[in-house]
Amino acid sequence: MKTAIVTGASSGIGRSTAIALLKAGYKVICSGRRMEALQETIELSQVDSNNALAVSTNVTKPESVTNLFQQAHSKFGRLDLLFNNAGISSQGEDFEEILFDRPNLKIYIMHAAWPYLEDLKALMYAHPQVYVGLGAICWALPENEFQSYVKGLVDAGFGKRIMFGTDQMMWVETISDGIEALNSAKFLTVDQKADIFYNNAARFLELTESEIEKHNINFKTSVDPDSIFIKGDKGMIEQVLINLVKNAFQAFDEETNRIVEVKVSLSEKSRPIISVRDNGNGIDEEAMEKIFIPFFTTKK
Repeated sequence: MKTAIVTGASSGIGRSTAIALLKAGYKVICSGRRMEALQETIELSQVDSNNALAVSTNVTKPESVTNLFQQAHSKFGRLDLLFNNAGISSQGEDFEEILFDRPNLKIYIMHAAWPYLEDLKALMYAHPQVYVGLGAICWALPENEFQSYVKGLVDAGFGKRIMFGTDQMMWVETISDGIEALNSAKFLTVDQKADIFYNNAARFLELTESEIEKHNINFKTSVDPDSIFIKGDKGMIEQVLINLVKNAFQAFDEETNRIVEVKVSLSEKSRPIISVRDNGNGIDEEAMEKIFIPFFTTKK
């Protein structure tokens, strides 16, 4: 069983990543300053607590970081993945020395090290365990600059080690901006886009075929008529849609032809309707009677 350390695991991206890794079968060391919140992360994963360890860590103090790795080694005896969600610049041990000493330790570099393309390519040539994430630069940079940077990595032969991301949990509208910036890159083939959007991350996390199959969902959208005006809070509507789509993704059990469809249309009175449908098992009759009870959930 693989082992990972996730820093900043007490909330946000770090918590979500730690939970995802635990559910994917990893043993995870959850690191952060707030022990109570770290324990909560482990509980939220709903996995065997023996596969997780909470370690209170202050990443600004070298002795605290040393203690983190010592506890990880003492508990699980190995380390395969470091998700460095919280950290600071360091003038200590040389980064390349770490990579040479730990050739099996996978690393991904945030923001694809922009704007240091040539330095990044040299690092990736020398160390095949180094991947890059496109978080933030896919929506923050001008599209031509972003695409030129990605093209430099692809032309250098690193198309299998680029992972899509947005670093967004607040301004959700930028997620679609990032997707569009990558989708509109004419130099990328359909297969290369699939690698960047999903396959490379699956390889980085060493997901099994059965785990990958669970993510294989046919997502469809339709708008009829082509132009519909909806008046409302854009952020609120987007958040509701994201929650509905996530719930639809989680509705599947053993189905092999998984379909989720978001449809926008007009009623007979020309009122806009947004529907989210899936072909999952649905809600049983007993639960259906309780769905409007506050905080009721069918999730186990």
